[in-house]
Amino acid sequence: MVERAGGDDLVVAIITGGGSSMLCLPHVMSVEAQARLIDALMKAGADIFEVNTVRKHTSQVKGGWLASKGKKTNMVALIFSDVIGDDLSMVASGPTVADQTTVADAQLILKKYNLWEECTRQGCKLIETPKDEAVFERVKNILVVSNRLALEAMGNKAQELGYSTQVLQTAVSGEARLVGRELLGRLDQPGQAVIAGGETTVHVTGTGQGGRNQELVLGCLAALGDNQVIISCASDGVDNKTKFAGAIGDKKTLDEATKKILNPEIFLDNNDATNFFEQEGDGIETGPLPSNVADLMIAINGKV
Repeated sequence: MVERAGGDDLVVAIITGGGSSMLCLPHVMSVEAQARLIDALMKAGADIFEVNTVRKHTSQVKGGWLASKGKKTNMVALIFSDVIGDDLSMVASGPTVADQTTVADAQLILKKYNLWEECTRQGCKLIETPKDEAVFERVKNILVVSNRLALEAMGNKAQELGYSTQVLQTAVSGEARLVGRELLGRLDQPGQAVIAGGETTVHVTGTGQGGRNQELVLGCLAALGDNQVIISCASDGVDNKTKFAGAIGDKKTLDEATKKILNPEIFLDNNDATNFFEQEGDGIETGPLPSNVADLMIAINGKV
């Protein structure tokens, strides 16, 4: 449809986080092979910028290629950003945005995670993204919603409820099981809420089922004080293809786990947060939601 559009047409693209997975047109390799490669990258602990760089250079639609298909028409893209810092070239791997990364960058990332040979075995052939500036002169990319907007709304609600509120200005990243402890470490007074957004990573070494939001909560249960609560949730309602969007943790979580003879550390070692929260009962289940602005996190010290 984009290729058929002419000079009198206007193409409107509505783009949200998750588009990298849903909008698929791999170069040379099959959809299944590309999915296996991306899954391996994520399990190795690659962050979203690294993952999407590889996606761009194995695709005929990402990294500005969609814009390039409309050679004669103007395009407007309305973008819901799930990327921290709102680098629009990384949201859904930037189908309408000029890409600054190169084939060499993608190759270095694959080699960093020892996946270059896996890539070649899957029939992978890296392709350069469009670099002609004239292509993007016809495209207007507009940021409509972002993680920052969601955090501001959360902060306003927390203040309305009477909490002293700190909304972190720096995006949260790093190993999920450690991030929750860092958020709890910022709580130093009663009636305080620390609100953050971002996208953590999980270096998968176990064989369990889980997601980064659930692992973040599971990893800090032992550090929770008597009057503290921590929540981490995927804004699209899906934490790594599990039934949960995330999880909530407090002292009652540990009490319930103790009653059911569930050891959080054993589940954590096996990257098995979903099975822990399914048995313990504090998984957050919303079902898939229609947009994505990255992950949302809040740590709370109860009021005295």
